[in-house]
Amino acid sequence: MQYIDYVSTPWVFGVLIPNFFKMAIMIALFFYWVPSKIFPQIGIKDWSDKVMFNVLYMLIYIEIMIPFMLLLGIYSFPLFLVVLVLTKLVMMKYYHKITLSIYFFKLHNHFMTTILNILDNLPGYIENNKQRVRGAIQAKINTFSWVLALEKSVLITLFMYPVFLITLRGFLTFSYGAPDTAQFFEWVSFLYKGELFYAGKTAGADFYGTTIFVFFISNITNSPIHVVFSLYPFFTVLFLMFGLFYFVKKFTDSAASGVFAVFFIGVVLMTPWIINFVGHPYLTTNPEVAEFLGLKFHLPWPIVFDDNTDLYGIVPYSRNSCGLPYELAYMFFLPNLYFFIKAFSSDEKKYVWWYGVTLILVFTFHGGIAFYLVAASIPITLWAIVNGKLTWQKLKLGLTAIVSAAVIGNLWLVSILEYGGLGNIGAAAPIIDSTLKQLGLLRKSAGAGQVELGTDVVEFEHLQLLLPSHALLVFAGVVLVLFSISVFFRRRYEIGAYALVAIGVLFVYFATVLGLPKLVDPSRNLEAVLLSWSIIAALLFYWFIAFPLTRLVQYNVIRGIVVLIAFSGAVMIAWIAPKWIETTKFWKELNDMEYSDFAYSTYQIKQDFEPYTWTIVSYNPEYAEVLTKGYHVNTQDFLRDYEPYEHFLRIPTPTIFFFVETRSHDYKGLGEWYYKWRPEVQENFQTWLMMYQLSHPEKLKVYYESEHCIIYQMDNKHYMKKLEEDAKKKKVMHLKTDYFEENNFNGSKNEADTKGIINGI
Repeated sequence: MQYIDYVSTPWVFGVLIPNFFKMAIMIALFFYWVPSKIFPQIGIKDWSDKVMFNVLYMLIYIEIMIPFMLLLGIYSFPLFLVVLVLTKLVMMKYYHKITLSIYFFKLHNHFMTTILNILDNLPGYIENNKQRVRGAIQAKINTFSWVLALEKSVLITLFMYPVFLITLRGFLTFSYGAPDTAQFFEWVSFLYKGELFYAGKTAGADFYGTTIFVFFISNITNSPIHVVFSLYPFFTVLFLMFGLFYFVKKFTDSAASGVFAVFFIGVVLMTPWIINFVGHPYLTTNPEVAEFLGLKFHLPWPIVFDDNTDLYGIVPYSRNSCGLPYELAYMFFLPNLYFFIKAFSSDEKKYVWWYGVTLILVFTFHGGIAFYLVAASIPITLWAIVNGKLTWQKLKLGLTAIVSAAVIGNLWLVSILEYGGLGNIGAAAPIIDSTLKQLGLLRKSAGAGQVELGTDVVEFEHLQLLLPSHALLVFAGVVLVLFSISVFFRRRYEIGAYALVAIGVLFVYFATVLGLPKLVDPSRNLEAVLLSWSIIAALLFYWFIAFPLTRLVQYNVIRGIVVLIAFSGAVMIAWIAPKWIETTKFWKELNDMEYSDFAYSTYQIKQDFEPYTWTIVSYNPEYAEVLTKGYHVNTQDFLRDYEPYEHFLRIPTPTIFFFVETRSHDYKGLGEWYYKWRPEVQENFQTWLMMYQLSHPEKLKVYYESEHCIIYQMDNKHYMKKLEEDAKKKKVMHLKTDYFEENNFNGSKNEADTKGIINGI
């Protein structure tokens, strides 16, 4: 049974809480206040528009500008701030048509007038400002309503609770939540070296949206990468939920319905209850075929059925808590479809603009979400034609937006020029992997999307089906009825399009049942299905609860009673609903990839020791964590290349840390050779250190110890002194020959990184 590591949890929590508030302030500053001062604020009808538009402004800006600056080799954060100021001036001159010379003249006069007023009468200046503040406070007091304050407090609480529930993991550990996290950790480190693309497992020719976003957060907060990777999922899930809220609120004009959608997905759906709302994946070799209305359908008739709900149902929860790219792309899923729907029903061009912006961001973060967008957009377009909403001008604008977004959003493909074919996309889009494999364009072997049954290898694309739960069948029926009766509504186009979003998602989800290839793995499909559940449930909530209460809640007393009853009901549901945090699976995932205290110790070493003066010898997970600050040697490489009887340990750093697993970790990687024989390797590692201690007494001291691991610290200054003496004898120190003689990192896993010594990083 996998060991659960609780040791470092309180330490990590203590580090992350102050950093969380710092990150929240800086994100509010750079993703709300700054873009509101730089970019056009037209077409904003309420506060939700202002939040949505300014966040999108900043996201699209950094996802275009930072890669461009990195490719030119000129990126630095101060220079980026200068470019932001220049962008502001360009917008003033060419968009707002402001003469810059006059603007600076007025700015200068205002500044000088303020300074002279302060110098001339400082007490009076202070008193005037006090009166202004008092007046603003008094105005707030005069318009204050306890009922409205209670209502807003309840809505905020019900909105934020699911966000914290989903992202709690990030406040408890520094360790990776998924293998891809380690690869993006490494990629961000390369960005600090000024390299946008590199031949890493994920990076080579894959989406850089997440990496650029995390890199920017690290820049504006000046926080260690460990801290950023733990905390940024909170803000991405927050925006995902805001996108759901925005979609529902804009269609219903009801903030309560939007909050209901967020609460429903976070507290009811994205829990161990999830399997009751979706379908069971099945594997079958010879499915029965049924005909209905001339159409043929596969009937699931399983030969293999794994009823491990934790592994399947927890996927949306765990992947969102890790902030993986596919889940980040979902942030733009519903906003994109909202702007798409409104682009037909409104003559305002802003909807086409924001449709294009969100489509760019989808392609930049993870283009796999485009499957759902296409599946929903095609029937919505046909529905718009039926309702007379499509004109030639809208068609031209729409096609221009789509082509522009496809080009700009897929600029990451330029890395193919250097690294060759695409990497394996995997569960996000197995049909693309199959196509690219047939065309010979895959850069890596395509082993994902298969399962072994006995001695046979079964292709999921052809044999994986889904058996829907009873609730999902009812949901599908409700959606179809909703679309059918939309013709009787005054807003029939928008209500029909609303239903078509869910219909498009269900089409992708049940593609194999319809006899089509598997477009997306069911585990990745789940979040789209849950979002569809939420928007339909919220619409029904609005029709049958929120809207009928509209007249009653005009009276403050009744409004307050309704708010308290709603809050009490929500608290009861939140109490009753099962939570992943209550399961063993959640706590195992805290150290699923590495022991949490190994990750915390790596963070602490980076904080306490000067950069590039230390090396960590451990299994592979810590490799990406030490980049930009130190060096790493894989345990197997170390045992192969170094002898315990040598007088010097030829690792050219003053300090060396040995991370030893006294209880071998269960993680076996994804088939990499350096994860094999882990218990045996750890036993050999402990033997090596015992022999070294016998040969070199008092060289090792314990840096950290727990019941499952021990970290030794070694002072390696004697070897460094020898290198300096040898260099003086030679008059000239040739780093490559002095530092990279036999056993100086030679042939190790970290060889590419240790070349940084030569490059002077």
